[in-house]
Amino acid sequence: MLADREFASMQDFAVAAVLEAGYPVSAIARLFRVPSWRLEEWLQAAIADLDHPAAPAARRDEAPGTRAAR
Repeated sequence: MLADREFASMQDFAVAAVLEAGYPVSAIARLFRVPSWRLEEWLQAAIADLDHPAAPAARRDEAPGTRAAR
């Protein structure tokens, strides 16, 4: 399921392994040598991001706070 994808970080890969592939938190935490509580924090943050996605970032040529209404 995750084999043909590239991940920006080990954290992204670990989160996908649990949320998308269904691996147990304990197994993924052990595999990546992170405490289970840390992986749980990453999972909670990822779930929160899914529930409330961040606002789109301003384009590079725009100063912050000057974005025109569309």
